[in-house]
Amino acid sequence: MEQQEREEREAYMESLAPGFAIYAQLIDLEETNKSLLEQCSKRFAALTSALKSRGLQLQPTFKPCEQFIVAGDGNISDVVDTTEEMRFLDICTDYPRRCQWKVQSGHHGNKAICEEAKMELCIAYLENHRGLRLPRKWEDCRSRFEEVRRTGGIPQCEGRYIYSKMHLLSLRESTERISFAEAVYLLKVVGSRFCMDCVVLSSCNARK
Repeated sequence: MEQQEREEREAYMESLAPGFAIYAQLIDLEETNKSLLEQCSKRFAALTSALKSRGLQLQPTFKPCEQFIVAGDGNISDVVDTTEEMRFLDICTDYPRRCQWKVQSGHHGNKAICEEAKMELCIAYLENHRGLRLPRKWEDCRSRFEEVRRTGGIPQCEGRYIYSKMHLLSLRESTERISFAEAVYLLKVVGSRFCMDCVVLSSCNARK
């Protein structure tokens, strides 16, 4: 980039949302298109405000925030929820050590390992919040957590159903109607103990 272009870009950046120019430097944003920069600036301002309302600050090193600001990836409320969750995990739990232990134990796939650790901790803190205010993302899982307990399930065995946003049909209410193939599919997706029961029961029903 030529000196004049660089100076013009810097001057334009300073005219955008307060703090955006510094943030752009921290993430090495080299975009020169003014229209795109303006869009990034608006998303930066919106996300900064949304995070502040939740008592959070924008972290340049947090990729979901960067991807939202730079490319518009994701929903702003989801990004805020994820930021809040990660802050809680890093400050209040053994999340980093848990992930490291899973890697050393031979678990494969860093993303899958991290998601599994989050799921386990979400279930553990829904059972006992230890006097802490839980992330909104975890509180949103509480209805499914309570549903599992109310219907006799074991939350630790049904973590994927509880932690996911998949509002699946209650399998205990539909065992008689679900096909064997559907039960096997749900077992793969949800990975829950009562899904395994459905596979067995559906197989029996198919043979009747």
